[in-house]
Amino acid sequence: MLPLIRCASVLWVVLCGCVQPIVVHRLQPQPNLAFVARDDRTLSLSLAPLIANEFSVPARDRIPSTRVRSWEETLTNGFRAAFEPYFTVTAPADLVIAIDRADLDWAPLSVSEKGMVTAVQAQIRYRARLLDPRGNTIAVAASTATSKAPAVDYDGLERSVTSAVETMYEDLAQRLFAGASG
Repeated sequence: MLPLIRCASVLWVVLCGCVQPIVVHRLQPQPNLAFVARDDRTLSLSLAPLIANEFSVPARDRIPSTRVRSWEETLTNGFRAAFEPYFTVTAPADLVIAIDRADLDWAPLSVSEKGMVTAVQAQIRYRARLLDPRGNTIAVAASTATSKAPAVDYDGLERSVTSAVETMYEDLAQRLFAGASG
């Protein structure tokens, strides 16, 4: 029982605003994709200029502010891990996944009787397009990707963000490539 109490109290200290902001560094997401076969087309990633590499998520809902570093690298790492097994990733490419928006945020999942957040979930609100070589839109996707498991302690916060990025690419693959057969 003691480890559970310690984890809950550590998260309470982290999420009540009693410590420094949460910091998320460059991550290595490993999305779980499955295409029927390797595609002969090439694929690249384009991140909109509005997607900042370093930014802060403001404090809200009793969750402290978050400093995010190397966000573009994290998104690129997730893209490569997701699609390199199935496409030759290069630029210029036959197909481009253009991510217009990828906003990180937190959602409280559990609150104690005293109103303290005891579990959070990372969320990424995204909008993306699949483009042909001329820049024509083939498919679009927009949604909010969430982590697969809540963070209940400080160490789980980056894992929660990693999981949300993985979910985003798993969702993008389904939505963008459902009707994009060559």
